[in-house]
Amino acid sequence: IGKHIDQDGFDEGHKIRTLPVLLGEPRSRFLNQVLVAGMYLLVALAVFFRLMTPWALLVFLNLPSAWRLLKVCSAPRPSEAPAGWIGWPLWLHRFNLVHNRRFGWLYLLGLGAGAAWNLWGQRLFS
Repeated sequence: IGKHIDQDGFDEGHKIRTLPVLLGEPRSRFLNQVLVAGMYLLVALAVFFRLMTPWALLVFLNLPSAWRLLKVCSAPRPSEAPAGWIGWPLWLHRFNLVHNRRFGWLYLLGLGAGAAWNLWGQRLFS
């Protein structure tokens, strides 16, 4: 959703009705924050209800990136690019991309570690 928030002016001008165009920037940024927080909540609940192994909690190593993203989403994007910023006018997109890539890799690592533990780890330590 971050990339579409960044290009809402373009989308609106071309009558492309993306969610950020329909909701507006402030609500879209809030929705982005809810979705990011929800990623962690769902993993924690899945572990709590034993739908996933505790290895899935590796995603919480990405909390600093999530915190940066939530802080960036709490304010309107700047009117011009900060010094040295590459890829303007994409602002939220970069923070979302970094967060989601790290979250995804940690999630996959947690799933793989959990599967490996279930296959081999319990036998090694029992």
